[in-house]
Amino acid sequence: MVAEVKYLPQKFTCQDGTKAEIKLLTEKDIPALRELYKELSAEERSRLREDVLNEHYDKRLANQIKDENIFRIVAWQRGRIFASLTMVRGFARWLKHTCELRSVVHPDHRRLGIASHLLEEAIHYGDSIGIEKLYINLLSEQTAAIKMAEALGFRLEATLRHHVKDSLGAYHDIRIYSMDLNAAHKAMEKLIYKIDGFTE
Repeated sequence: MVAEVKYLPQKFTCQDGTKAEIKLLTEKDIPALRELYKELSAEERSRLREDVLNEHYDKRLANQIKDENIFRIVAWQRGRIFASLTMVRGFARWLKHTCELRSVVHPDHRRLGIASHLLEEAIHYGDSIGIEKLYINLLSEQTAAIKMAEALGFRLEATLRHHVKDSLGAYHDIRIYSMDLNAAHKAMEKLIYKIDGFTE
């Protein structure tokens, strides 16, 4: 992203005691992020909004890194990316105060507090650019992600029936959860490290 983030990279300890590092995604990191996507099941990838294994997706990632409206941070451990959080600011003038969050966590690293760490960094960044409201779109089947979102203070605003058709042709309801940044700060004061997994 164009904006400078002085507090990253940052080291942290996962719930299982292993050390990790959070940093901004760079172009040279794209192949490592691609490896994370490969580790997801075919069913999980089918529910992502884009074909992340498509050869052209790398170019989209490179463009996102340069886009001042998109903030992407990744978590590293032993030379591998095991989690990613993308923060997409509203493009329209009347949505500039909002950001959508999308996240992916490796199946072997869930329920270790990683998504909470990434969310905390997103909140810090949101503060720095004038964001007032965060929101996430979750499929009804993503029960673990929904539990974590609710535990962190996100509230259900709407459900869109059969709004998503995945790459396998199945329809899914979308649940829209949101939280204002003031509430987010209060939630971060009592971080709940139980369940991981927003969706990319």
